[in-house]
Amino acid sequence: MNIFEFCERYHISLAKARRIAKDNPAWFSGTSSVFDHIRASLANGDRLTAQQLVELLEQPSGLLELGKYAGKAERELSALGKPLAAPREVVANIMEAAKGEPDALQILVNWLKSIIGDKPANHAFIAVRLLLGIPEGIRKYEGPRIPRALLNARNHPEFAGWWRVEKQGARNSTVYQKIMLDL
Repeated sequence: MNIFEFCERYHISLAKARRIAKDNPAWFSGTSSVFDHIRASLANGDRLTAQQLVELLEQPSGLLELGKYAGKAERELSALGKPLAAPREVVANIMEAAKGEPDALQILVNWLKSIIGDKPANHAFIAVRLLLGIPEGIRKYEGPRIPRALLNARNHPEFAGWWRVEKQGARNSTVYQKIMLDL
């Protein structure tokens, strides 16, 4: 039994189970899949990260491993629609956009305006598309730059009004939506 199955079976928090595992490593098998982490996130009531959503998109059979949490994961996946990978030109400029380079930010802002629709979209809607455009071998290097690149894009003057911060539960969440002009 791995640590995530232990938490679920005995209704123990992950933090407490990790302390138990530290004292009794023989109790747990060291093997845990990415889907165990996804199940733990869903069991905790958290939303899935963009990386976790990409894992589920690329390996849809992983939904079977989520057990009773598969429905929650499917709802989060359906909120994404049919995500298409970001164009190479956009993906190639993530590092520069994270640094605040004006040309790279302009490319990112133009792409964001083209994919954001009338319905509100959360951060994962955009981040999943960017992650899908990044080759799998370098996602762990480029992926952490996406939040900074999006922050810089939100601060870009041409992107004003295309996003807002809303209170969702106990957290603030960034919501992207196409500007509705009063004519």
